[in-house]
Amino acid sequence: MGDSTEPEAKRVKLGGNLTLYHKTWWSSSRVALLVHELGIGDKVTISDIDEEKLKKDEDFVKRNPAKRLPFMDLGDEKQGMTESGAMIELLLELYDTEGKFSVPTPSVDDPESIQKRAQFLRFLHFGPSTAYHIIAPLFFKSQVEGEERDQKGIDEQVEKWKQVVVLQLANQLQASGGPYLLGEQFTAADICITYDLVTASFIRGVEGLMDDPTLAKYFQALSSREAYKLLFTHSPK
Repeated sequence: MGDSTEPEAKRVKLGGNLTLYHKTWWSSSRVALLVHELGIGDKVTISDIDEEKLKKDEDFVKRNPAKRLPFMDLGDEKQGMTESGAMIELLLELYDTEGKFSVPTPSVDDPESIQKRAQFLRFLHFGPSTAYHIIAPLFFKSQVEGEERDQKGIDEQVEKWKQVVVLQLANQLQASGGPYLLGEQFTAADICITYDLVTASFIRGVEGLMDDPTLAKYFQALSSREAYKLLFTHSPK
């Protein structure tokens, strides 16, 4: 990916080693999963960060004023980087030099390549920008019990998950033939949605989130990968 004319080795080394600040079960898991899939742990350090540093460390907060994860240090201790989708695109450009987890830039005269690239980019951002903002509130609502539990709000959020997320994923999987979003090739688009499906699978006391047979088969394919097992080996408390 990318049109840089600089030598590949030079591009890969820009900024020195990168550091991804991460907490287990947080949305930084998307980027951590790509690091594991690419096998670039020697180039991108995954650093567990405690909430004290995340919220109160003066230098860290100066570079990350939103006090949110993921945050990636680019090796120069300057501004750094936020937004998981943007991080994933950068890591693909730097380290996925053979295009194993991405789709080539299309030719304007090749409608098929345009369609494939379009669907790749669509689902690369679908997890962080759409699915997350449905499943995360549902996860937190589901933790509330007793009289304070908002069952109506939960039911509405479940329906939104089915209509907005499950339906689009199922349609894409059926169109591509699976087992992944773009067919036989496992890409960063699959990596980006994995976190949201993991979150859905751990929600207790809410039915119907993962019942769609096409989605269930897809999640089985995702969860059988070794990188998945490295990150998601137990359920969050």
